[in-house]
Amino acid sequence: MANFVAWERDWVVVVAEAHGLRRQNFNASLRRVDLGCKLFAPSLVGFLDTYWSQLAMTVVLLWNVCSIFVEFWATRRVYNRTPQLAHKSSSLPSSSSSTTSSATEKLEDEKELLAFSQSRLAEPTLSTPPPTAPVLFSLAPWREYVRSPVFLASFSGCILYFTVLYFGGQIISYLFSLGFTSMEVTMLRMASVLSELGGTWMAPIMMDKVGPARAGLFFLFWQVVCLAIFAGPVITHGITTKFVGLALALGITFKRLGLWGTDLSIQYMVQATTPPQTRAVLSTTEVACQQLFELFACVTTTIFSRPDQFLYPVLISYSMIIVATACYSLFVWKMKYNRHHAMIPNDNS
Repeated sequence: MANFVAWERDWVVVVAEAHGLRRQNFNASLRRVDLGCKLFAPSLVGFLDTYWSQLAMTVVLLWNVCSIFVEFWATRRVYNRTPQLAHKSSSLPSSSSSTTSSATEKLEDEKELLAFSQSRLAEPTLSTPPPTAPVLFSLAPWREYVRSPVFLASFSGCILYFTVLYFGGQIISYLFSLGFTSMEVTMLRMASVLSELGGTWMAPIMMDKVGPARAGLFFLFWQVVCLAIFAGPVITHGITTKFVGLALALGITFKRLGLWGTDLSIQYMVQATTPPQTRAVLSTTEVACQQLFELFACVTTTIFSRPDQFLYPVLISYSMIIVATACYSLFVWKMKYNRHHAMIPNDNS
């Protein structure tokens, strides 16, 4: 987790600036690599597990051990080729890291985001409590997180972690209880990853067309609509039939495209509005918030542990997506209201 925070929340910004890369494309490319591995791994393990479970476990063990050395080598190489990683910058990253920016990158949405960020950062900052006050000291990162210009957008992304609607342990156990085979679950999971890869291609395009804030809102509504389409069979046919399990899996598959589109849009805005000196604090606090909501999702399946009760975690997860959409919509409205308010002349005559 520490490696994830350092790479995706700090190094990505510095490397993009240093090598003239467009940050939205760079973020999407890294996520594409991650999802590509998630596509290859379950397909290989599922195929091996069908014929020889012991071989599948051995391959997973050896793969994880070898990947440690590959990661270390790759990280070391990036660090050596980017001297800026050894120094802290004091300025916000530019909205486009490329020196040949097109006119489409200078969107009104990004201007509104920048103006909103500057107005929030201009507010007086509360002094950091001394280490002798441990309770206040431990709450300081959360206070800074709440003061972030994109807190509502980031928090809405955290709420999306309160879900069982992804191909994790809960949904896989549920599908197995309905009679799905290991290969069938693997194929459904592969389809979900392909949908996620589609989201990494669409996100930069949408951000270029309508800006990161509106793109994130579009992808959130995509998730709501996709799950709503497949909600009928889940509610009317009973949660313990294989037909409903397939409908739920298809809804999750299409929803995942919107999920990663939303995630990349929020990630871009967080990177663009967070000063380097507070990037580590805000990033770790955001990840902690995500893990907290993920823990809440695990609690729901602990309480409703039987397959015939799985409808309740599903409905709770869907309601959390609606809450996240409302929270994000409030962020977009506040951003536009701030820009409109700033344009109104102050007539003291």
